[in-house]
Amino acid sequence: MPFIYLLKQLFSGKIKEAEFGLHIDTDDEKSEKAKDVEYGGLVVDGKLNLSDEQFDQFLDAIKKSTMKEVIKIKATVKEDMGLTDSKFGGYPYWPTGKEYPVNDEGKKLILLAQINLKDVHSSRLPKTGLLQFFIDCDDLMGLDQEKGHKVVFHKEIDEAVTEESVKALGIRAASDLETYPAPTDECFPIEKCHAIEFSNDQEFIFSGDCGFGKAFDAKLRELFGIGNHDSLYTFLKTEDFNKVSETFDKSAGHKLFGYPYFTQDDPRDEEENEILLFQMDTDEHIMWGDSGVGNFFITEAELKALNFENTRYNWDCC
Repeated sequence: MPFIYLLKQLFSGKIKEAEFGLHIDTDDEKSEKAKDVEYGGLVVDGKLNLSDEQFDQFLDAIKKSTMKEVIKIKATVKEDMGLTDSKFGGYPYWPTGKEYPVNDEGKKLILLAQINLKDVHSSRLPKTGLLQFFIDCDDLMGLDQEKGHKVVFHKEIDEAVTEESVKALGIRAASDLETYPAPTDECFPIEKCHAIEFSNDQEFIFSGDCGFGKAFDAKLRELFGIGNHDSLYTFLKTEDFNKVSETFDKSAGHKLFGYPYFTQDDPRDEEENEILLFQMDTDEHIMWGDSGVGNFFITEAELKALNFENTRYNWDCC
């Protein structure tokens, strides 16, 4: 039977594709087959097809290429903290006469964390001064407000400022809030004051980081000559996808710099070039919603200029 006749019968619906024994490739299928041939078996049916050894080497290469400085923070509950100490919670250092940060309704924000920079060793920060992080204590902890958070840098410290003078300004600490089980609308991730210690380290990228896809593709092209893909989920075999998720899931914890951790999605756009400035995670005595994490972001240029006016604040939870 002539081939042209069979095609006409097929497209007229008089015979079915299965009866005819003919499969018409879609554009997507043709594209995937072309990739299979182009990449010499490293891509099969649109999926990355590396050996276990190749895949492990590939992941190690991503780790090495994305390593960056991180200052890890260890927090320990301690109530008798000094006014200018590095700490989570407690009363902030605040000189009389300086405008205090307030929320959209004019209510004073609460100190989340204070970093005395003499305790930190980083070329990206001054050697002295105080860096403070404030947020609101409403039900979303300032996330939905224009003025719901504030980062403040004090270049110099006035030794005449005392806890009593701070309290006289009507400034509250986290421990002063009317928290659960009292009937209140005030919510805050911490209640007790914490002493904090810093240690310098290195860490690789988190799989939920907005730059992970770019890092993945760059190393894929460099090592195997394989071009861009649309989605890790569709490009990787299930076992490989799970391995990527497990391998690059190490960015939790309290820290300065490094890579941020999220329980949901990265709120940043990669083109905005925002880096992690500070992260406070959930732990035994700290709780962001339902076991979430809080992050503050800044651009490299603004960090270098010590301009903290445009920092981004985000927190999410499970």
